[in-house]
Amino acid sequence: MKTTQNIGGQTFDRWTVLQQAQTPRSRWLCRCSCGKQGIVSTHALTHRLSRSCGCLRAEILRKNQSPGLLPDHLQSLLGIEPDAEVARQANLSRERIRQIRKQLGIPKPPPKPLYAPGDPRLLAFQEIWEASLSVQEVAEQMGIRSTQVVALKRQCSLHGIPLSNMLTRQHEAFVANFIQTWNGASSVTEATALLGYQKNSDTSKIAYSLRRRGHSLKRRFDCCGGGHIRKIEQIEWKGVSHTRQEWAALLGLSYPGLIYRLKAWSLDRALTDPLHGSSRDQKSQSPPSE
Repeated sequence: MKTTQNIGGQTFDRWTVLQQAQTPRSRWLCRCSCGKQGIVSTHALTHRLSRSCGCLRAEILRKNQSPGLLPDHLQSLLGIEPDAEVARQANLSRERIRQIRKQLGIPKPPPKPLYAPGDPRLLAFQEIWEASLSVQEVAEQMGIRSTQVVALKRQCSLHGIPLSNMLTRQHEAFVANFIQTWNGASSVTEATALLGYQKNSDTSKIAYSLRRRGHSLKRRFDCCGGGHIRKIEQIEWKGVSHTRQEWAALLGLSYPGLIYRLKAWSLDRALTDPLHGSSRDQKSQSPPSE
């Protein structure tokens, strides 16, 4: 049977062996020079596979890598300037600056305000924001970059300057433009061309969705399969013209009941004959001969 080598009390790099650990294999309870304790195997100690609890590696990284990462005057900027400015002065990428900041343990500084709290340009930004529908439009009118527009929006929220939701205004502008174009067009094809869509079905789906949300869109035309236009038939009687649905509502009939009358009776009788019983009874009865 193989005997365990007794290395109690010996020192291996930063490990000092205290006693044998209560484990089935040859492991030892050791104390590192930094004060931490750990259980290390005999093989790892004698072959220098484990030299410390991890503090030696961190110290070597700080000693050998940190001074060479950035010059001292640039390292002092890591806690003051943003990564983009430090990267520009050090001629490095932003990702490399983030890695250096993480290795040195320097937190990212808070973003600097673009304008002072009482600057009138903040109020001008608020007015331009409320009148614009995109971040690019605000940037063009302010003469700044899109990223600066986002920073200004964040600064306004910190200073309590109210700004409306641009996505909500974009949706409202889209809905208003769609309804105006749809109601002004004479066919789905014309509305599709004016709105810049490729298919009539796309335009019809949006119109159907807006109708279900309570918006007022005219029903003067409909779109059938293949993009053909089918105008809703108007029924004219004694100088009055209505659709079948409108005539059914005026006469107090159901739409299938009116269709039954129009197919079986003359137009005058279909629109003037009084109701007899329910519409179900009327459908089940055959129309009287004229």
